[in-house]
Amino acid sequence: MPTDNGDANGKQMRLERRSVTVERLGYVDGLFNELEEQLHRYVEFTRQHQKVLAQLEIAEDTVQAIRGYIYTQLANTEEEVPAGWEMLLKKVRFVGARLGEACTEVLKDRTSLNHVELCDELNNGQFRFRTAHPLREINAALLRHPKINKEGDKWVYTEAKSTIEGTAAVQ
Repeated sequence: MPTDNGDANGKQMRLERRSVTVERLGYVDGLFNELEEQLHRYVEFTRQHQKVLAQLEIAEDTVQAIRGYIYTQLANTEEEVPAGWEMLLKKVRFVGARLGEACTEVLKDRTSLNHVELCDELNNGQFRFRTAHPLREINAALLRHPKINKEGDKWVYTEAKSTIEGTAAVQ
């Protein structure tokens, strides 16, 4: 005799009562065992993921603090930056930075860049993108940035006009 049961999506499934065979029981048991194992793997991966995220945040904060301290010390001395330090400081330039601020810094230095060139510069400075689609992140951040405009396929930094000029035009 058929019975109606709902599945996870609220759809009605029609099940027929049959005599249970060893093969059927074994198959269903195997599915449930696999589901249980996958659930344990999922929970463990989630735990590991959160652990790594915490370690990453601590490492990021530490690199930022050391970088800031080095910049402070270098600003308070008249000596030249030791050989090799400049390269290392460039490699950690964008650790912990916000995307809009990092793009602004790059475009101030390089005048104009396309998405890919900008992404390469950010990667060279260890910027951490939040998704697997960095070009989309860059586009979204720069579209709403008040000092960065798109000219053709290049992004260009433009200094905002002073507010005095704006108020003079209004009067």
